[in-house]
Amino acid sequence: MRQLMVSGTGEVSLKEVPAPTLAGKPPGAILKVTHSMIGVGSTLAPVVERRAKPDKSKPDHAISYQISGIVKEVTPGLEDLKPGDPVCMPGGGFAFNADEVFAPRHLIGKLKSEALLEAGVQVNVACTGLHACRRARSALGEWNVVVGLGMVGQYAVRFANLFGAYVVGSDIYPQRLDLAKKGGAAFAFDPRETDVVAKLQELTNGHGADAALVAAKARDESLFESVNKMVNTVTGRIVMIGVIPMNRPAGEDVEILMCGGCGPGWRDLEYKQEGRDYPAAHVRWTTHRNIQLFADLLGEGRLDAASLVTHRYDVTKANEAYTQIIEKPQESLGVVLKF
Repeated sequence: MRQLMVSGTGEVSLKEVPAPTLAGKPPGAILKVTHSMIGVGSTLAPVVERRAKPDKSKPDHAISYQISGIVKEVTPGLEDLKPGDPVCMPGGGFAFNADEVFAPRHLIGKLKSEALLEAGVQVNVACTGLHACRRARSALGEWNVVVGLGMVGQYAVRFANLFGAYVVGSDIYPQRLDLAKKGGAAFAFDPRETDVVAKLQELTNGHGADAALVAAKARDESLFESVNKMVNTVTGRIVMIGVIPMNRPAGEDVEILMCGGCGPGWRDLEYKQEGRDYPAAHVRWTTHRNIQLFADLLGEGRLDAASLVTHRYDVTKANEAYTQIIEKPQESLGVVLKF
């Protein structure tokens, strides 16, 4: 079967690899992949790095992030999935961009129809945005600011809006500002043109944002210092989704929370790979329960995923797709590969 690989020189192409089997596997399924989506962080980085410093001696790097497809076969005793079911799956190191993959049960979200396969492929970025809003405790009537409106930021806007918060978005690309407003942001500003700190003080009558969700990268501490000024100095929360240097000013009581992945269990291989669940009474929103909620919301028409897809490529044109994002980030957001 075919699988996408990044060469030592940064070229992305399909290579022949053995097909997965269920032999010796924990609860899960073999999926026939129909779609994958490029992740600007997880899957783009090795391509950029290898193109910047090509080295033919480096081994091929397998691409994995988020996929959707059809269940082909399931492990014995797994009764809630059956061949033919349309599903979505997140997970670096699990959701390989290949014709077929083995999917552990806790990484599978069951979609209501095959018509949702393209939307469902956004599962990793969507559930990261959802988990970030849970960490931020986004709530009815509060003000949330989302800094960085890539795919994760777009979903942070959408979920904060669903939770009832007034949302302000911030990014330098006009396309992303427009999409944030379509996704529920009350306001969206380019920080080069608008003083976002001052604007939030104006909008909140001097209170500041109740929570800031940072889905951006930075090389120095200036971004964090700006975000810190956006939130209330006593009750504010800052959720760090992206990677930015921090230097928290002394004398303030802002709560700083880290957010990585799709929810509890994301870093636990016994949960994610072996299928050991957390009781819902103790951990209400695990990674799998977040994944399934995303799939259900798509089926109910409560999430706009289609507008976030800017480009579609056949998987044989994957190298062109990566080049598109690298060279024209201002025009690219959701880039889907079709198998």
